[in-house]
Amino acid sequence: MKELREVVVEDSEELRRVDGGQLSRVLQSLENPKYRVTGMTNTSIASGSQPGYKAYYGDDVQGAVHHSDARNYAHGHTLATFESDEETVTRGVSSGKAKVWSNSKASIEELKQWCDSLVERLTADTESGIQNLESLDPGDPVDCFAASPFAVTLHPKLAGTPIEIAGDNIADDTTVKPDLTIETDVAASSDSLTAVMRFEEIDLEVSCSYDLAADSWGGEISDFEVATGGPRRRSGWMDGDEFLEEHPPVFFLENGEIIIGGKQHSSETDLSRFDPATFTATSSPDWGEYIQEGADEKPDWYNSDNEGTLANRWENNDPSTVFEALVRWLMERRDLDEYVLFCDDEGGEAADFIEFCVDERDINLYHCKGGYSAGVSLGRFKDIYQQTVRSLRYVDKMKLVDHVDKRRTPGTLQHFICGEKQYDELKAEFNPATWDYTIYGVNPGFRTDFDPESGTQSHRNVGRLLSECVEQVDQCNAEFKLLDWNDSW
Repeated sequence: MKELREVVVEDSEELRRVDGGQLSRVLQSLENPKYRVTGMTNTSIASGSQPGYKAYYGDDVQGAVHHSDARNYAHGHTLATFESDEETVTRGVSSGKAKVWSNSKASIEELKQWCDSLVERLTADTESGIQNLESLDPGDPVDCFAASPFAVTLHPKLAGTPIEIAGDNIADDTTVKPDLTIETDVAASSDSLTAVMRFEEIDLEVSCSYDLAADSWGGEISDFEVATGGPRRRSGWMDGDEFLEEHPPVFFLENGEIIIGGKQHSSETDLSRFDPATFTATSSPDWGEYIQEGADEKPDWYNSDNEGTLANRWENNDPSTVFEALVRWLMERRDLDEYVLFCDDEGGEAADFIEFCVDERDINLYHCKGGYSAGVSLGRFKDIYQQTVRSLRYVDKMKLVDHVDKRRTPGTLQHFICGEKQYDELKAEFNPATWDYTIYGVNPGFRTDFDPESGTQSHRNVGRLLSECVEQVDQCNAEFKLLDWNDSW
C-alpha cells in the first residue's frame, strides 16, 4: 500500500488517514436518513459476552443502539438511505477502513463531482458525529499529551493473537509476544515520544517514535514486517509502523485520560472511590508459610529437559517459588475428586494456571509474578494487567477447552497437574455460559494497602492501571481478584 501511494501521489508523505470523526461529517448533511446497517467495533477485547464486532440490519435500526454501548463500542460501519432529487440514495462509511461509498451507477464525471462534494464535507468546520449515533464517537482528537503518559500497552485486540515478525537475521515464522515501553519521561504538552518494543523470545529491542498530532509511528520498527493470526490465518505482512497505526497502542496519562489512535478518552473510574484492597481475594495464601519474600516466579526444574515428568514434581518438591507455592496452596484447599488444574505457562498461554472447580462451576485463571519484595509500583502490576486482558479472549467461550486440548500434548511443558480424567468428563458436555469466571493476578510482592487518590503519583498511576484492568474484566462478565502480599512478611 505504501509503494502504491508513492506512485500515485507525488508528496505521499503528507497524506494522512481520514479518521472516524471526519468521516462522520459526510452523513451529517443528510435529511432524515434511515440507517439500514449499523456496525459497532469492540474497543477493548472480545469475549463470549462482548463480541469483537456486532451489527444491526433492518429498515431503520439506529434505535437499536443504546447509550450504554458507548462503554465498549465505537463506530464500525454505517449504511444509510436518504431522499435526494426525488430518488433514494445510499451512503456508507467505515471508520476502521477509512472508507466512504455509495451503491449506485454513475459516469466518471458524476463520480468526480461526488468525490468533490465529499471533500467539502470532510473538511467542513462542523462538530464530528453521526447524527442519531453521536454516543458512539470514539474520543476527541488531540495534538499533544495533556499530562505525562506513564504507561503504554499494545491494543487490547492483539491480546492472545499470534504475532509474527520478519526482518534481517530473524528466522521465518517467528512468533513473538511484543512488549511496548515508553523509553524516557515525557512532559505534559509534548507532541511526540520514543518507545521501545521488546521481543523477549528473540532477544531484540526496537526503537519506535510516535507523533501524536499526526497519529503516526516511525523509527527502527519501520525496518521490520509484522503479521497477525499465525500461518493459517495470517492477516498479511505490513511494515512495523503501519502495524502500530492499524492496531494503535493505548497510552495511560497521569491525569486519568487514555489516548488511543490520536484520540483522548476519559476513564470511568473515580479514584476517590476506588479502593485497591477490595480486589484482594477473600481467601489468600499466607506466602510466608511456603516461600521467602522476593522468591522467583518459576522453579529451575520447570524446563524442557524435564518434560513428561513435571506433573509429579509439584507435590514432591518443597515450594521455593511463586508457581510452587500457588499450586500447593490450591491443592490443599480443593476436593481433588472434582477438580482440574492445568499448567498452561509458556508460548501463547491463556494463563499460567487454569483451574476448573467442577462442583462450584468456577473457572479460575491465574497469572503469576515473582522476584519482588513487598511494595507498590507499576512494574509489579503492568505484566499482570496485560496478561489479564489476554485471558478475556477465553471467558464464556468454547475456545477455552479447545485451547487446553491443543496444549495438552504429552511431553510438552503444558500439562495436567491433576484432574485429567475429570477434565475429559466435563468437556464432553461443556457449556461456557454455565460457568463463572475469575481472573487472578498473583504477586506476593504487590501491596494493595495504598490510597490511589491522595498518595504519590506512582500510587495514582498504579491505581489507574488497576482500575482499567477491573473495568475491562467487568465488561466481559468476569471478576478480577488479586492474590497479593497479604501481610505475609
